[in-house]
Amino acid sequence: MLITGTLMKKYDTKLITDKFQVREFVLTHTDAKIPQDIVLQLQQDDCGRLNDISIGDQLQVSFVIHGRVWDSRYFNTLIATAIKAL
Repeated sequence: MLITGTLMKKYDTKLITDKFQVREFVLTHTDAKIPQDIVLQLQQDDCGRLNDISIGDQLQVSFVIHGRVWDSRYFNTLIATAIKAL
């Protein structure tokens, strides 16, 4: 899937285990009637993709949806696979 928007926030990389790390960022998507703030996640070696991108930059992000169930609750994660500055 593909989404475009403005980078509003980028968080520090979090080390989940000694072999797994994630980094979240917020993209404001304005193609809808009401702007949407979307949280996406980078994983592993991709966490560094945001290092040279600034808050306020326009981005095009490719992502996949990862869904899971835990303790009878359902969760989704939007995992960014590519980021392109526009």
